[in-house]
Amino acid sequence: MNALTHTKLAKSSIIRARCSDELKTLTQRAAAKLELDESDVLRIALKEYTCRILYPPVDFHV
Repeated sequence: MNALTHTKLAKSSIIRARCSDELKTLTQRAAAKLELDESDVLRIALKEYTCRILYPPVDFHV
């Protein structure tokens, strides 16, 4: 691998780590507000995300 590839991999690792920290923080906040376990919050979020991918909103104003 060249230096550019290593740089890209390092950058993506940093972004993933930052996103996972932010996700953990958001999950903890949502769990506290909704009085649910963090796993329940993640399950609900995943379900919503999956539904949006499988059934995207339809725009009739094409």
